[in-house]
Amino acid sequence: MENFGLYIKNTRESLGLTREDLIYKIEYLSEYYFAEPEFISTSTLARIEHGKILPSLKQIDLLSLGLNADLLQIYSKSRVQEGKKIKSIIKAIPFAIKKNDIKKLILFKNFLLNHHNTNSMYVYKIINDHILLIDSYMFFSRKDYKAAHKKSSKIIYNLKYETKLDHTYLKSNYNLIAYSLHLASAHLMSGNSFSSHKMPDRIIYSKDNIYKKVAIEIIKRSYEIS
Repeated sequence: MENFGLYIKNTRESLGLTREDLIYKIEYLSEYYFAEPEFISTSTLARIEHGKILPSLKQIDLLSLGLNADLLQIYSKSRVQEGKKIKSIIKAIPFAIKKNDIKKLILFKNFLLNHHNTNSMYVYKIINDHILLIDSYMFFSRKDYKAAHKKSSKIIYNLKYETKLDHTYLKSNYNLIAYSLHLASAHLMSGNSFSSHKMPDRIIYSKDNIYKKVAIEIIKRSYEIS
């Protein structure tokens, strides 16, 4: 929510208010209109302005009061724009892995890290898994199979629950790449390799898409490395 936080900061500064001024104004106006003072701490306001945390609806209401602006509408637009950007990056990750474009993967990771703690728990999980996926692949590409296995294991840990919930989801998205990294790194650590005529069933019977193509390439790469 960097843009939204920046909007709050710019609006505050355009009114000639310091953070302390704005906090005092919110306290005064909330007590005047609602007979009870409300508070936002200086550190919380700073973190909101820097896009480090997601403001609650109550905090948005209080900031709207202090800044005399309809922040909820601006917040909603900012969330939509941010969501579109996150989705576009997540969709681009498997293509970057397929091309072994490490520079692009680093850029993607940095963007996701900046939006890690500003979303719902569901989006947080998806972002976290994709950060782990990027890390796992980068370790794998550097032949640090132990680290690759450790990172991918954190994603794989939840697969037993997701398998029960949705087989199609499991077989068609980023979990498939994590699964291939998990298997390939484990085999390479042990000095073994997959038989060239034996691809894991979960990959064979998965949905044909970019995730399956990348998963197959990773498994095939382990033939060549071992």
